[in-house]
Amino acid sequence: MCDQLNPYVLSPYRENMAITPTYQQLADEGIVFKNAYCNNPLCVPSRMSMMIGQYAVQNEIYDNGSVLNSETPCFTHHLISAGYQTVLSGKMHFIGADQSHGFQERLTTDIYPAEISWIPNWQVDDKPIPFKKKGHRSQEAISNLRRSFFVNDKPEWNKFQQYDELATFKALEWLRKRKLRSCETPFFLCVSLTNPHNPYVANKKLFDLYKDREIPMPDVPYLAYEKLDNLNDKWLQDGSQYFDDRHTDDVRKARKNYFAQSTFTDQKLKQLIDGLKETGEYEDTWIIVTSDHSDMIGERGLFTKKHFCEQSIRVPLIIKPPTAVEHKKIETNVSLIDIFPTLLDMAGISDSSHDGESLLSISQENKARNREVISEITSEGIRAPILIIIDNNHKYVNIYNPYTKQDEELLFDMKSDSAELINLSQDKSGKNQNIIGTMRRKALKHNWNGEKLYKQICQSQKERKFVRNAMAQSGGSWSFQPEVSDIDDELIYRRVSW
Repeated sequence: MCDQLNPYVLSPYRENMAITPTYQQLADEGIVFKNAYCNNPLCVPSRMSMMIGQYAVQNEIYDNGSVLNSETPCFTHHLISAGYQTVLSGKMHFIGADQSHGFQERLTTDIYPAEISWIPNWQVDDKPIPFKKKGHRSQEAISNLRRSFFVNDKPEWNKFQQYDELATFKALEWLRKRKLRSCETPFFLCVSLTNPHNPYVANKKLFDLYKDREIPMPDVPYLAYEKLDNLNDKWLQDGSQYFDDRHTDDVRKARKNYFAQSTFTDQKLKQLIDGLKETGEYEDTWIIVTSDHSDMIGERGLFTKKHFCEQSIRVPLIIKPPTAVEHKKIETNVSLIDIFPTLLDMAGISDSSHDGESLLSISQENKARNREVISEITSEGIRAPILIIIDNNHKYVNIYNPYTKQDEELLFDMKSDSAELINLSQDKSGKNQNIIGTMRRKALKHNWNGEKLYKQICQSQKERKFVRNAMAQSGGSWSFQPEVSDIDDELIYRRVSW
């Protein structure tokens, strides 16, 4: 599992992009889900919904400061009950005191502390945060953005690669120790990397692989603020995580680093496959490759995630069975919530406490079916809830507008408008209104109420900030006190215990 890996960068999804021969090898021997989505384009909500097989909002997981209830069953708990060892090497973004959630072993620390610190604030004095005055940003603002995106530009080594090297090494070490013990217990091993997450920094050796390679630029260039027609774009530009049309070189540089970082994850995947072959496990192991969400990497001038468009919510999803199969491409829409029932299906476990469907069953269907997937955005960076519903032909976006207390609706024809630039909700023809009516009914079936949810999330933000601030005043912490490890004194922390 990677963090923020855009499928369109990988060769199984688009040609002439990043150098990713290992992803291609797995795709050639397995099943590629061409239309796979995350259920929330932010780390914690996406990962927690995948772990529990349920949508994040219904479990009050809204943002990167949200805690998953320890009593909520995860797929790992089901695997333990079926006799599997469950092992995590790398990041998973568990927030709070419970740093296992069904993983019996953690081979590394997480990459960030487990305390609640990333709590967004959607209101000031109980009113929606107003928009800033727009216009060209100062040179200081641009310089700050460059520093955050390109920190320690092209070093020989960096802390993010260091973490992923550690996660990969520990996983390989665990497999070799297992072989030495002649262990026969079935296992689930999750190796979770932080690359190619921003900052967009690859070491010189990786960067030089792309020195003379043409890097495709974004399909949709920067959209001027005054021409934006929806709150999602406006909120993200208001947060300044973008480069405008004066900074083409910055966009090209970020993309080149991102491509190189993606190649780095391909190299780590190869090491893991080689380790499985070395220990004799390869022919008896299912391999799943995915990411928690994607990255805009310059589309619309935007970077990172938290957007309704495909570049933010699409994820790679490849399954390699123990015995290679003829390369299959599955067109049916799927999402990360489907991972839960898929793992249980692989282990022969029957359970219905999830919102997903086994990917193995979907892969056996003779033709693609019109299956809808849902993604939610309730995080920092935006300022009110967003619901996304995608079927085979259309994408419907519902954005609660806290300034007017009305819903803003968007509708895109994904067949004729893959760039998502033509909002059909403005077309008053009967056909489009019928489609919007159908999507509204689907939103109601999902129990979506933007106004009610907005109030709930604002209240949750207040309560969590109150607890955090109270503990900070007392000099204490509601979570474990981290102690600095010898891995990196700025970033990586070790808990006193799990």
